[in-house]
Amino acid sequence: MSVPIRSVATVATPHARWGSLPTIACGTPGTWKTGQVVTCTPGPYTGMRVTLTYQWVRDAADISGSTAATHTLVIADETHKVRCRVTATPADANYKASSVQSPQSITITAAE
Repeated sequence: MSVPIRSVATVATPHARWGSLPTIACGTPGTWKTGQVVTCTPGPYTGMRVTLTYQWVRDAADISGSTAATHTLVIADETHKVRCRVTATPADANYKASSVQSPQSITITAAE
């Protein structure tokens, strides 16, 4: 008796699965200062179970070791633009990870 063989195709996770882009927030919006903790809140991701990972970015470079949903603003961030990037990695290995970056960047000033 022959059994039909089923193939599984690798499909890229479409960017459209993100309901919205991530946002950055802290206690007092618009007053980003050294020493404050900022939080990256991802937009909703629909369609499948995923693991979310975070990377904070200063100008266009990843901030080494800053891979949590929060980031403490440091002297190196002053006068630079900081963003967060969130990557959704599906539990199903047949799908590729999808990343989005916060549309707004925040410019950091020195603490008083």
